[in-house]
Amino acid sequence: MATNWTVCGQWNRPFYLSPEDKCFYIYEYYSGQGFDYKNNQIVFNIKKPLDANGQSHKKNAIRQFAQFLIDTKWPANSAITAASTSKPSSSPNYDARLEEVLSILKNSQNAIPIIKCFDAKNEITPSHISGLTRNPYTASQNIQLLNFNLPSNIKTLFILDDVITSGSSFIAMKNLLKGKNPTLQVCGLFLAKATKTQQV
Repeated sequence: MATNWTVCGQWNRPFYLSPEDKCFYIYEYYSGQGFDYKNNQIVFNIKKPLDANGQSHKKNAIRQFAQFLIDTKWPANSAITAASTSKPSSSPNYDARLEEVLSILKNSQNAIPIIKCFDAKNEITPSHISGLTRNPYTASQNIQLLNFNLPSNIKTLFILDDVITSGSSFIAMKNLLKGKNPTLQVCGLFLAKATKTQQV
């Protein structure tokens, strides 16, 4: 992995991750703070709704995220997949930002196999908007594991997502994958990890 990835470790591990889970992130996202607070801007931009003004900022955030992947030193026999989102890919409201990130990686000199493993079953309100927390079981109820035909040489699969908060979605996807392939190493790559700021 590249030196700009930070490991979700003992002191900054999201709630549902165990010490055995391997997740990496670039930025700290300070939930409850504004657009201009530290590194929040890139997270706000990549999550910008498709009907909002400033789509050029969204595209720039997508390119920045992709560049981190391009600069990553990938382990041998690895592949990557986009995480399931809150909307199925058939929805007119579907935001393909993660697929766009992977498309840029695919066209680079440092590409690794890209496999579509997940889709949402139904359209739901994202947790960062609804304020509802989900455990891995409830998160898994809206995740569809697509036809799982992983090449036999793939030993590590990275799940790409923009923000990790509690880790419930990552664990739900990891469990679905390992239910099909128990020996597969599943890791998470995130643009940011949500962090609560201390009240002073």
